[in-house]
Amino acid sequence: MKNLSKARQAFLYAAPFPPLAFFKVWASLNPGPVALTFAAWAMLAYCVVLLLIARRWDKPNYFDWAVFAYFALASFFLLFMPGHVSSLFLLYPVTGIYACLFSAAF
Repeated sequence: MKNLSKARQAFLYAAPFPPLAFFKVWASLNPGPVALTFAAWAMLAYCVVLLLIARRWDKPNYFDWAVFAYFALASFFLLFMPGHVSSLFLLYPVTGIYACLFSAAF
């Protein structure tokens, strides 16, 4: 493992949480399927940038990959089944956070 500054370590540890929190808050505002799909794709782009930064500085951890996989699946399913999947995100917005935590710990 490379020697990272404290600021970079803090960034790498904290960076996966904002997209999950934003998406949860966004889903709780009851947006339409199109807005939810756009938000999921934006969070996926954020995760891709985060993975690239983590790879450049050190290496992505399990939580980085779990959050990326969550938004990749969410974006894919919202793109092809927006009505049904968006209703699931609106009913259970916190479940994604717990799914990411569980998959990273598993």
